[in-house]
Amino acid sequence: MTFSVQQDSDQRTFRLLGELDLASADQLIKLLEPVVRRDGDLHLDLARLEFMDVAGIHALMKVRLDLCGRGEVWLRSPTGEVARVLELVGADAFPNLVIDGGAGAPGP
Repeated sequence: MTFSVQQDSDQRTFRLLGELDLASADQLIKLLEPVVRRDGDLHLDLARLEFMDVAGIHALMKVRLDLCGRGEVWLRSPTGEVARVLELVGADAFPNLVIDGGAGAPGP
């Protein structure tokens, strides 16, 4: 499966689809770079993200760190393996990162 990103109409919401891994992590970082430069929360819908490895986690953490102090990164609706990976790394305890609707996370 390939990786793709769809931008929502509000300019700060993106849907991630497919597999976020070593082959696609840099693509996500580059795509989000201009958005992360501006203040405000960033919303990433993970409902259709099927797989994420350590490179994918690293990409999300880079985005989170680049935005730190100017907004939060919201990870919405992680499921399956992706929710499990986020749980294993303790992502819900990372500063300026909110997991919304995932396993073990509060819903809206």
